[in-house]
Amino acid sequence: MIHSVFFFLFIMISISGDKEQIIVSLTTWRNRISNLPVVLNTIYSQTLLPDKVVLNLAYEEVIPESVNSYLVEHNVVINRVPDTKVYKKILPTILQYPDDCIIAIDDDWLYPNDMIEIFMTTHRLYPGYPISGNNVIISGFQCHCGCASLVKSEYYKDYLSQIDSDVMSRCPADDIVYTFFANKAGHPYIRTISPVFSRLEPYCNNDSYTDRFVAGGGNDLSLDYLFSRFGKSESSVFFYGLIQDNYFINLLSDIISERERNMRLLGYNDGMEYGMDQIRRSRRYKIGDMLVSHLQWIKSLIKAK
Repeated sequence: MIHSVFFFLFIMISISGDKEQIIVSLTTWRNRISNLPVVLNTIYSQTLLPDKVVLNLAYEEVIPESVNSYLVEHNVVINRVPDTKVYKKILPTILQYPDDCIIAIDDDWLYPNDMIEIFMTTHRLYPGYPISGNNVIISGFQCHCGCASLVKSEYYKDYLSQIDSDVMSRCPADDIVYTFFANKAGHPYIRTISPVFSRLEPYCNNDSYTDRFVAGGGNDLSLDYLFSRFGKSESSVFFYGLIQDNYFINLLSDIISERERNMRLLGYNDGMEYGMDQIRRSRRYKIGDMLVSHLQWIKSLIKAK
């Protein structure tokens, strides 16, 4: 099983040094708060369990009794915070636990049980970099995106204090902001082997985010704002840090099928075709030599094994 391999590697590379806590952090709102037991069950089924789960809720958010009972039973830490929309998923937790690994998750996805192992193994092999399970190109800028990531306060230096109300209002998608500031601080994101996430119904057919921020160009406007206010940041997402090691390529070839490996490398449940379709929907995205070369590189790795 792949998770047993990652667990072994995680133990081997973390036997020295101080132990960082693994903190799973998320937020939600009234239309999705009933999802929490289903979503968190996938976290409590992980082969490597977190030390704690932190739920950041707006002061005015009401927790249904059935959900509250679940949260109490599982010792979920509930923080009441100002309603900063998506920013309350990570920011309050990373400030509260500055020395620990924060695994940020969304409230409308189901997580495979090896996700934390994969993220933490990558973190131990490549300390000093935030970890992403997915990425997208916005106006030529490589950006972390997706429903899960691993971050620490040190990756952003003093830039976290720059996330003010103006940044939040001008950049509704926080992934762009965290990627931008991590790059400015010299800690670009690593794209690891992607766990295969599953979207919860009924949100899987809700394309409002894609229509507004991808096809509608909202992400491009956010990036333009960051560049104009804080200065240009070079695009430097560290693609596929974990699988660039031949050891891992050989290891994976023995334990998962070619199709599953293809899906994990690309980070899409439906493989490359789905990813290319999503890319084409972006208003300002142009499929250039860089992307073509990158996909050919991935194909060559898979074909070679």
